[in-house]
Amino acid sequence: MKVVNSFLGDEKELLNDLQEFIERNGKPCCLNLITEKDKRFLANLEKKEAKPAEGGENHESPEGAEHHSKEGHDEEDELALIIKKEEEENKAKEEWLKKKKIEEAEEAEKRKAKEIQDLAKAELIKQ
Repeated sequence: MKVVNSFLGDEKELLNDLQEFIERNGKPCCLNLITEKDKRFLANLEKKEAKPAEGGENHESPEGAEHHSKEGHDEEDELALIIKKEEEENKAKEEWLKKKKIEEAEEAEKRKAKEIQDLAKAELIKQ
């Protein structure tokens, strides 16, 4: 690991060092950030695109197919949980808003009743 003090060195030299580090092995920087998991995901997408073109032929082993379906199932489960959580949050928010509206309406009725009582008292005092 190379430590560089950006305040002491020449800016062009520093930029060249950074570019060499980022583009090591002749790859642009973004390719250095791609992990094995990303490569497997991309390969899986390519296989899915190739399946309809092949007419539905399955060249995978049963174990591989089971592994891919398990990954897809896990992703679907995760999405279903996220959707369910959002629906529950929305439902709770709607219930809270309904309660708040009811409370505000009750408070408004109480204020109105108090205003009527105050007006009645004021009329009695005038007489």
